[in-house]
Amino acid sequence: MKEYVILTAKHCPSCEALKRYIPEGGKFRYMDVSESLEAARIAKVLGVMAVPTIVVLDKENNKMCILDDKFRPQRCVDSASLDST
Repeated sequence: MKEYVILTAKHCPSCEALKRYIPEGGKFRYMDVSESLEAARIAKVLGVMAVPTIVVLDKENNKMCILDDKFRPQRCVDSASLDST
């Protein structure tokens, strides 16, 4: 099963704009890197430098990937690397 996480932050105008186009629910979940330890860990492991960033969590293959603007994987890591942070 794949879940799409959109990493955001407080006071991020681009994050607020994205929320108008991609509503939370279904496959999409928003996580604020300044409020969620899990979101901060995902951002750290994937090397996220800016928000919003869309990440796919592929639980079947134990991978997580940053997606580009066409939802293609750009950088992937093993989900187990979250346990080591």
